[in-house]
Amino acid sequence: MEQLYISGLARSIDDATLLKFIRGAVTVDSIEIIHDLQSGEPRGYAIARVADGVAEDAIRKLDGTPLEGNTIRVSRMPVTLPGEMAVRDWLHTHTTDVLKTIGVKAGQRVLDYGCGPGIFTVACARVVGESGKVYALDVRVRALERVRERVAESGLHNVETILQNPDSVAINLPAGSLDAVLIFDVMHDIKDKQRLLKEAYRVLKPNGFLSVFPMHWGDVPMMQLIHETGLFRLRRTYRPPNATSPSSVLSFVK
Repeated sequence: MEQLYISGLARSIDDATLLKFIRGAVTVDSIEIIHDLQSGEPRGYAIARVADGVAEDAIRKLDGTPLEGNTIRVSRMPVTLPGEMAVRDWLHTHTTDVLKTIGVKAGQRVLDYGCGPGIFTVACARVVGESGKVYALDVRVRALERVRERVAESGLHNVETILQNPDSVAINLPAGSLDAVLIFDVMHDIKDKQRLLKEAYRVLKPNGFLSVFPMHWGDVPMMQLIHETGLFRLRRTYRPPNATSPSSVLSFVK
């Protein structure tokens, strides 16, 4: 299965109308217009699941086409589980509340592993304050450049970026130096997941915690991995209101 990201949708369009439009060009297994979990309003984009080998044809036929007065954009994206995109959007728009709920506090030292463009890095830096510090780690140079841009724009001085070797999950920080490790929307890309958990365990203080949003993967395999390693125990599960996703924000302690 492949998945398409369809953006630029008119807020008035519904699943049936969009499905009919897309099926005029390619065969679609399912389609889901993403809605805000709190307001129920459409977010202006949808995801469509298509058979293997169909995505490129769909993009060629549909990207840049008009639909109900809007020009839609179509691109490929990693396959998600049902309901995950709405949860991801919620987490991205409620970063500060999420971080405080899972236990991030002023003065802490936190690692944002696989930080991407720094959505949680910047929010975390504000929460921990100048007495704390956030390490933003990623394998992509451009992602870390964007983090530094966001940090500068926000007037923050407590963020350090770390370029990770893509062939390693080793965390280049001292043992027992961190209060929290965040691994949000990253686990599915990690080959040696057990090794990463061991590294998280190593760098955390005795009372530190690990928080994971296992998008594209789900809570069940994440909990199985935790059980297999025996390094952590579940402390808290965070699920946004009205969420139906099989992936939550799971927080663990040593």
